[in-house]
Amino acid sequence: MPTLYCYLERGFSGEEVEVMLGGRPIFQGPATTDLMMGFAAELTESLPAQAHEILEVGLPAMGLADRTTIPGGEGDRWVRIRLEGGRLMVMVDTEPLGFL
Repeated sequence: MPTLYCYLERGFSGEEVEVMLGGRPIFQGPATTDLMMGFAAELTESLPAQAHEILEVGLPAMGLADRTTIPGGEGDRWVRIRLEGGRLMVMVDTEPLGFL
């Protein structure tokens, strides 16, 4: 079964973050980027082998939200979530992240 590796990366300084996968919460709480590690939180979830999943990320107090599709398939998926310049950025990849 493929795995989703999701990282809350740079830009977080204690904001309440909500992450949902397929309509179910996988993270809810404050996030603060650890400058030594380069990320605020690491999430790992199983993915269905063939079905697409919807990933939703929200920062309610800031009025920010983003939604993206995690493509189905045999391989693992990596997601980077950043807060930069007041914008929420969600990036999906099929290759491991450079800092791993």
